[in-house]
Amino acid sequence: MNVIENIYYRFYSFLKSTSANDVAEYVASIWLCILLGTNIIVILKYLGFNPIDFIGSFKAYAIVLYFPLLALMYFMFIKDKRFLVIEKYYSVESFKSKVKGMVLSIIYIIITFALLLIH
Repeated sequence: MNVIENIYYRFYSFLKSTSANDVAEYVASIWLCILLGTNIIVILKYLGFNPIDFIGSFKAYAIVLYFPLLALMYFMFIKDKRFLVIEKYYSVESFKSKVKGMVLSIIYIIITFALLLIH
């Protein structure tokens, strides 16, 4: 499985243990979309490209950026209940792999928001 699926699974498994367990697959997709969108914003900022100059407003920028990401998350994880396949795949991993995956996911989240705040 790939890195995005791993991070999605970590969000999904965490949300399954909260009060959002009945909509965990959707909330995990939204959080992953927010993180990936934030990464895209930071990368474009570092490259010196400001899409708001071309699009006009931040609302339009958010629509152009996040709606395609949400659609992508839907097709990757929710359509045909693919999140269940991912859950089954990761359910047999060892404790060491679970800890490693969780630590890497937390580091990814911290780095994503730290880079947003730094620049």
